[in-house]
Amino acid sequence: MADFSTMWETKRSLSRLWLGPDSGHRRTSARSAVSAFTEAVRPEVNVHAVGIGPKMVQGETTGDMAIRVYVESKFAPAAIPDDMKLPSTINGFPTDIIEAPRARLASNPLATTRRRPLVAGSSVGHYRVTAGTLACFCRSTKPGEEGVILALSNNHVFAAMNLGQTGDAILQPGWRDGGAQPDDVFATLHRFEALEFAPAVNRLDAAVALVNSGTEVRAEILEIGAVTGSANAAYKQAVRKFGRTTGLTRGTVTDVAVDIAVDTNDGRTMTFDDQVFVASDGSGPVALPGDSGSLLVNDAGEAVALLFACPSDGSYALGAPIRLVEELLAIQLLTDDGSPKAA
Repeated sequence: MADFSTMWETKRSLSRLWLGPDSGHRRTSARSAVSAFTEAVRPEVNVHAVGIGPKMVQGETTGDMAIRVYVESKFAPAAIPDDMKLPSTINGFPTDIIEAPRARLASNPLATTRRRPLVAGSSVGHYRVTAGTLACFCRSTKPGEEGVILALSNNHVFAAMNLGQTGDAILQPGWRDGGAQPDDVFATLHRFEALEFAPAVNRLDAAVALVNSGTEVRAEILEIGAVTGSANAAYKQAVRKFGRTTGLTRGTVTDVAVDIAVDTNDGRTMTFDDQVFVASDGSGPVALPGDSGSLLVNDAGEAVALLFACPSDGSYALGAPIRLVEELLAIQLLTDDGSPKAA
């Protein structure tokens, strides 16, 4: 049995080495000094995530836990300069090199409709944002706010990448889907976890909005139903989500603590630690732009992560662990009877 704490420390040191602002993703300056191919194989450029999970060989899971290194492209070993090859073992742990496209914040658009009573999975957004997805409804646990009903989504959906101010209008549907002030304002921005660019590291992309007293809501998700509570994500766990762009999709948790570099629409990069990685089940994209804010739910109806990013092909999605979201935003998810989840 691998020493998980040592493995986790190894993962974290590698993510700091390969995902930091000075490590790479500096393609323009690199091209002036080396060939495009040599640039592409550099770990500082090619690697965009580091996680932990069982090693895969020819599509089959082995019994060995490995440091998972996610790269944009795999190259023939003979073509890679020796000083740029990724090692087969690190600190005694085997590595597993996985080819996967880079993730982007999932915040773009397909048309959806105005919904009243309002349910999760619907198009929403800050009045300055195109559109994202409403994760769920929750109750504040912050002293002095007991009983206050809030709506949950991402910072980049509800708070416009830190540009939002408390009290700003939140629309349903989102602006790109035809939402406008004042008729479609269902809530106001209440609080959020600030997002930071390198060299800072983020733990989640999340925000809550205060639901207007006149807005009728139901504590359920489109085509999924009521949330039964929250739980930690588990390796090989089947999950599903309903998002404004792709609707109901399914995937499998393949990493529960991945450190990953995520691109923003303005060309910058943010790093997130210990995120949940969900691979598509092969039937199509698990998420696409506009699905940001979707709640990832297991087969027991428990929320496990708050989706915030995916690559352009939708082959996987990233989510912040939901119990961390609850802790840092001081919320409890509402269940089918309107009560907070059990502790």
